[in-house]
Amino acid sequence: MQAPVEHPELHARFIEAWGEPLTERRVTSPDSSQTFFALWFPGRSAVSRFVTCGLARCRAEDRSPLGLELLMVVGHPEVEDLGPARIEDYLFDLAAHLLRYSARPTAGSVMPDSTLAPWEMPAIIFDDARGEPEDLERYHADGTDARLLWAIPAFADEAQLVRDDGIDAFDRLVSASDLSLADVRRHRVLPEPEGNA
Repeated sequence: MQAPVEHPELHARFIEAWGEPLTERRVTSPDSSQTFFALWFPGRSAVSRFVTCGLARCRAEDRSPLGLELLMVVGHPEVEDLGPARIEDYLFDLAAHLLRYSARPTAGSVMPDSTLAPWEMPAIIFDDARGEPEDLERYHADGTDARLLWAIPAFADEAQLVRDDGIDAFDRLVSASDLSLADVRRHRVLPEPEGNA
């Protein structure tokens, strides 16, 4: 696949980390002034990576570059069931939300409930891109300083836990469970609320 001419350095970094993307979908702003991509890296492990490429250079409503790329890690069975296009569309929706509201989340930030998610978990917990190459965490590419942020699908009560007690509290619950955050159809890490069992 030919590298997007708008973001060659970042594209090359992603290929070095995860191999060639299977798809590259472009999004252009209504006035055609900004462009970024969603790349799908199916990989050889049990997960696929969906990542924005060029979002960091896009200017948010406050007219400053967003300064981050989004990563979603989704298990292969879930990608097969949902279809990669639905996951990419959701990644585009997340990006549009951040640009519209000039939101620049950091590790431990949350995005409240959304009806746009193609799965049951309506919230997003943002975290460092754990398990990914360190040179992708913060980098300079294509004239932009940026960071890669992992967008983790979550239940509303999990997002509230992160808001109240921090990301470490959520991490402890995940570590004590047998759940995978790449499974977008997983059960809650918190006990089911009373009356919903």
